[in-house]
This record gives sequence, structure tokens and C-alpha cells, in this order.
Amino acid sequence: MEPATNLRQDARQVAAIYQHFNEHTAPLVARLPVYSPGRLEAGQLYRRNGFLHVHQGSLHVAGLDGPRGRVSAPAYNHVLRRFACFFAVRLAVLRDLPTLSAEIQNLVRSSADPCLREHGEEAARAV
Repeated sequence: MEPATNLRQDARQVAAIYQHFNEHTAPLVARLPVYSPGRLEAGQLYRRNGFLHVHQGSLHVAGLDGPRGRVSAPAYNHVLRRFACFFAVRLAVLRDLPTLSAEIQNLVRSSADPCLREHGEEAARAV
């Protein structure tokens, strides 16, 4: 994700979307066994480090079936990675804000996201 694109998005909206996603998938994921070496079954879908994993099988045919339909395992993992990416880019921008371009700094200070604006103001005062 590009920093400028990231900064135009209100993180509160992204967090709300993640919360909605998590509310609907967490009960499905909770039913899966946790990946534990020595106690694995070939082809079984597991929870492993927060993501879905199939032991000695294809992740592409695995999924979670719930009241809203099927969520494929690769799609679930992709969505989690995209949320993580969004917040990782946001954190990196805030960490290095004083060294970034004036355009990026202006996006932070003029953001609709009050938390982001506050960080921008703090960075400006620190300089």
C-alpha cells in the first residue's frame, strides 16, 4: 500500500470493517483445531499463528462454512494480511513522519482521522 493512499483512509472505518469481519469469522475459526506438531492429520484445516493452514493438503480447497456462506481459506488469510498491511503502513508513516515529504506530512495534518491528525501535530511540535 502506498502511504498517500493509506493516509487518505480513515483508520476508524478500517477498524470497524475489521471488527465486522472478525465478528463473523471468529466463531468459525474457533471451531478449528490449533496446529500442533505431532498431532496432525493430513488434509485437516488448522489455526496456525493467526492464519488458516492445511497440513499436507491444499489450502485452496479448504474454507470456513458459516451462516453467511463459505469463506475460502486463502481469502481469509488474504483479508487478514491486508488489514495488517494497512496498519503496518500507517505505523511506519507515523514513526518516520518527520523525514517524509511535505505532501505526506500535509495529508497527515489534514486527515479526517483525528488520531492521525494528532500524531501529525505532535510530530510538527517536536521539530
